[in-house]
Amino acid sequence: MRALLILTLLGLAVGRLRAAEPLRLSGADCGLEADGATVMLTDAARQPLLRLDGLTLAWSPPHTSGGRAGQTAPDTVRVDYDMADDPTGQVRAFALFRLTGRLLRAEYHLTAPPDANVGGTMILRRVAGSAMGALFKSGLWTRHAHGGVPFEANDGVFRPFAGPRATAWEVIGGNPNWANDNAQHVHLTKLPNAGDWTAVEEFLVTPAATSPAAAAAWYHGRPLALDIDTAQPFNLFEAGAGTPEFTVHLTNAGEQPARRIALSVWARDFDGRRVLDHSESVDLAAGETRSFKLALPDGNRQAMWFVEAGASFGGHECFARTNVAVLEPFAFPHREQSIVGLSAWFPVPSEAAVMDLCRRIGVRWFRSGDSRVVGPKVGAVANWHSAYEPDAWKGKPAASKEQFLQTTLADCDARGNPYWELGNEWDLSKDPALARTYVDDWLKPIARLRAADKSRVEMLTMGFANGFHGVETLRALHAAGGWPYVRGVAYHLGRGNVTPDALGSGWFFLGSLRQAEAVIAELGPKPVYLTEVYACTKPNSWWHDSQRRAAENTVLTFALGLAEGVKEVCFYQLQDSVWYDVGGVNPDDAEYHFGLLDRRGTIKPSLLAYATIVRALDGATTPHYLTFPDQALRGIGCDTPDGPMAILWDRTEGFVQSTQSADYAATEPWVDPWKSHKTVSFATAQAEVTVVDGIGRRTTIAAHDGKVELTLSGAPLIVYGLRL
Repeated sequence: MRALLILTLLGLAVGRLRAAEPLRLSGADCGLEADGATVMLTDAARQPLLRLDGLTLAWSPPHTSGGRAGQTAPDTVRVDYDMADDPTGQVRAFALFRLTGRLLRAEYHLTAPPDANVGGTMILRRVAGSAMGALFKSGLWTRHAHGGVPFEANDGVFRPFAGPRATAWEVIGGNPNWANDNAQHVHLTKLPNAGDWTAVEEFLVTPAATSPAAAAAWYHGRPLALDIDTAQPFNLFEAGAGTPEFTVHLTNAGEQPARRIALSVWARDFDGRRVLDHSESVDLAAGETRSFKLALPDGNRQAMWFVEAGASFGGHECFARTNVAVLEPFAFPHREQSIVGLSAWFPVPSEAAVMDLCRRIGVRWFRSGDSRVVGPKVGAVANWHSAYEPDAWKGKPAASKEQFLQTTLADCDARGNPYWELGNEWDLSKDPALARTYVDDWLKPIARLRAADKSRVEMLTMGFANGFHGVETLRALHAAGGWPYVRGVAYHLGRGNVTPDALGSGWFFLGSLRQAEAVIAELGPKPVYLTEVYACTKPNSWWHDSQRRAAENTVLTFALGLAEGVKEVCFYQLQDSVWYDVGGVNPDDAEYHFGLLDRRGTIKPSLLAYATIVRALDGATTPHYLTFPDQALRGIGCDTPDGPMAILWDRTEGFVQSTQSADYAATEPWVDPWKSHKTVSFATAQAEVTVVDGIGRRTTIAAHDGKVELTLSGAPLIVYGLRL
């Protein structure tokens, strides 16, 4: 009996020792170890990459604190968490960690009282032998169902945790902006039982050198990954600085060798000519990446190319697109007189690169920023734009609001902001009380403080929008007594499927501008500041511009602004995507497609058009509309340092760019959409005239007997040397 008791006690002791050892699961070149409530994701050598510690409700006190792990299946560990700071005693949580191959699936289960605030729930995770990297927002290039332009579809958001031998990629299901070094927000899905929620976060482990594009392909089970880049920010080369080149990166994202991959790469210029055509058969080992550097034509003149690389293997096709351009340098000697600006920008790929680009394309005005920064770096001036909420200070001490306004005015002066634009696109015509609040609670106190403190910054109205009763809002502001308290009118001119020179009410550029100008003249003349103008390129949308039409309309937008005498024209915005999802992918939301650059910071035709018209208007004076016997011809004339200039276009096809249909498909950017091309004879005193197209390509055309023939369409041409 005594011997049996000793054996039993030894068995219990051994059991306790075994229970104290971490649970281990093995995957493909990775592993998982669970000890109590701590789960460690490791590389193949059992070196830690990422530590997972539980949950915190974030917007409520409860959070996990310790717990117990147990193995429920050969590939699954369950952790039952203890809860801390739970005044209700009703919050419970457990998680299932399943390791399959390279993928760890973490499924969290939360039970909380119905009134608990669980919307901010975050998983607790931190680096362990790895370094947290920048978010990668993957876009999968996709063919359009009706033959329109290819576009990027949302392919997931990934965050790398790079170790010396492997990288763990966090596949983010919650809000990627709600994260820090130790936690990541997760998306909770409500379960049928009241108070029960679940969330899933996944982690992919790849070899250390895996690119983000290859990791995304690996995660989705695609055998190949393609990416294209250049050595230049924005893929924008400077003329005369060498031959433009780009590099195609092809990765085998599978676990087996891939033989005879068919790789093809082509490039077209702005006229649709196929200037590069490359194909070859490629063999890649599992996980291998090969890079192919290819050259475009001579880079001594302004030009643009559209590039596509495609690869097929085992019945699967993947492809990627990009644009490459050459910009001729220009100093903008009359930048201080310019009306041209930007409404917004993101530091993609960096603030220094963006500032240098803005200098190169001639930006003079920023809707918001610090003149002490953009002055030396760009030669620009920054105004100040701030949000506006009518009841922002309701229930708070009046002195606090007074201090806020004083501080804002002092900061504007310190930054060198000439104008403060307070608010954005409120429709004050809906309710007279809204207009009175804006005037009595904001504009009047600001005017009093400006006078008392001798502030130099002047007030603009908020940016009223033509599509949101802008004209009626101007009248409402005047009726509320606000007219004496603003120096100028900030206005936003949205536009639909029509050209900028179309006349009409609502979503029209020139028509709405003239309506606003007429009302402003009636109420009391004030200068107009167009703090947002647009050329949105939402893919295959009949209501918005194609990429080629966006370039044409960018030229016309600034030319019309100058002809109408406005003080600023700020393009919205520099890059695609939105402030709360910088670099994000959303082909269905127009807000993601307003940029001169795409979401990754790659040049669109609009960027070259912007630089082209800014250069043409540099030092331009006496702008005026031109008239012709042919009523379809349109034009704006200016005097410039290079002599008389005319911007000419033809409206034989009218102003409507596209019509609504279920299968609408936009044309590729190298395709001229205009069917009418009219040859027109103009007088000139020169032997030849210089013609600049919408992306800045210059040609000369010889004159004969004092006449020169130009071919005009709906796309504007900039012409030097005509006698008009």
